[in-house]
Order: sequence, then C-alpha cells, then structure tokens
Amino acid sequence: MTICEALRAIKKTKIPMLFIAVELTINSLVVPILILIGLGIAGAAIGNIIATVIVTVGIIVYINKNEELLKINKKYLRLDVIYLKKILKIGIPITLELWLVSALITIETYISNRSGILGSATYGVVGRLEQIFFVISQPLQTVSTILIGQYIGKKDIESIKSILHRGFELIILPSAFILIIVFILPKQFSKIFVNSKDILDSTAAYLSIVGVAYVLMPARLFLNGFMIGTSYTHYHFIASLIASSLEVVMIFTLILYYQIENLTALGIGIVTYIAVDMILNICFYYSKCWIKGYD
Repeated sequence: MTICEALRAIKKTKIPMLFIAVELTINSLVVPILILIGLGIAGAAIGNIIATVIVTVGIIVYINKNEELLKINKKYLRLDVIYLKKILKIGIPITLELWLVSALITIETYISNRSGILGSATYGVVGRLEQIFFVISQPLQTVSTILIGQYIGKKDIESIKSILHRGFELIILPSAFILIIVFILPKQFSKIFVNSKDILDSTAAYLSIVGVAYVLMPARLFLNGFMIGTSYTHYHFIASLIASSLEVVMIFTLILYYQIENLTALGIGIVTYIAVDMILNICFYYSKCWIKGYD
C-alpha cells in the first residue's frame, strides 16, 4: 500500500492499478483451486497471501528497475532519528484514528444487532452500499493528500487554495450519484445484495435517515485528505475523536432517554459524526493554522 501511494505521488497512477488487477487475477485463479483440493477457508487465506507476496515482489522489482526516485538504496536503510521522529509524528495519529474508527464500527454493529435480525441485516446491506460509496469517494482523498502535500512542500499556498476550490467542483458528480442511490433508488440498488421485501423496506427507511452522511462522504474525505496532506494529522485524529465521541453520546442518549428505536438512533448518530467532522475540518482550513511555517 505504501509503495502504491508513493507511485501515485509521482503521478504514476496507472501502475498501482495494474498491480492490483494482477493481484485480483491471481486471487481468482489460486483461491478456488486451494479450496477445491480441501483447504477450505485456510485455502482462501493462503491464496490471498500468495497473491500479495507475488505482487509485492513484482512492484519492488518494477521500482528498482524503472523509478530512480523510489528505488531501494542501502544507504537510506540506516535508522535516522530525525526522520523517524517526523514519520512517527505524522503516522501515529493516523494509526490512532484508524483504531478509533474500528472501535466505532464495533459499537455501531452492536447497536444494529440489538435491533434483531432485521436491523442487523439492514445495517449489513447499507454497509455493502457504503463500500461502494467509499470506492467512489476515496480517490478524492488520495488526490487531495498528494497534491496538498506537494504544494505544501513548495510553500505554494495560493495553489493549495486553488486545489480546494477545484476539488469541491469535482465532488459534485460523485455526491449526486450517491444521492440518487440513497434517496431515489435505494431499493433497486439494495436488491444487488438481498431480495427480502422486509429488509429492502427497512434499508430504504434507514437510508432516508443516514443518507445525508453518505452524500457528504466525497466532501468529507476530500477535506480529510487536505488535513493529512498538510501533515497536521494530530488535528485529524482530534477531529475524529470529538466526532466519534459525540456520535456515541448521541446514539445512547436517544436510545436510553428518548426510547428511540436502535436503528433510527444509529442513523442520527452517524449523521452527527459526519457533520461534526466536516465542521471541524472546515474550521481547520479557515483557522489558517496550517499556513504557519509555510507562508
């Protein structure tokens, strides 16, 4: 993953896509064979490992032969305390934020399971749709992080502001697509994963509450990419911590004190998280604290 991001950072965006395609192809060929010979789930895991190892070796070989900037150089393999501190300063908050999101998903799953089989199934279907929305939105975060990082390095603040303005123009199309799915055609797209009328009705009702969060996903990820690109990852973690805390408080307050149905409370809580996270990201931008040291 790190190597792929490095290639994207030097504008070689097609190479990671090709290696991912190779990995998927190897997976699709090897995994069924290992399962059929009796390895079962272990065969699936072994197949994934084989594909990952082959692709990792292949991409390292490609870099060493074709990318002078990224090729492995032994003299840079020595531990440099100064650079290690910089890496940890940027990387630890991102790691903590990922752990926080994982914990939040666990809580959300617990709440959905309390709604019974129907609630759990509804959350599962919406989770599948969320994966689609994430795939649509994630490139915006990647592009934002890479471009902002490059221009931060050049101390070109005006270009950064221009990237943000152009970025919000790009957000319109994916946001509109997600809006159509969650508010206009929720049942039609949910049928990709389930055929039960009860689950489809429940999914449509749940999306009518939580859908706003998914429509805002492209904008939120783009803003997250901006914050990460400026290297102020500790602000990113703090914003996520505040948003997550308010989501949990909102969910349990609605359930325990207002006796609101679990799935409804969950949807309102998720919308709260997205709204707070976006507000904090926007405040970060307008505070201009990220400009210090670069202007």
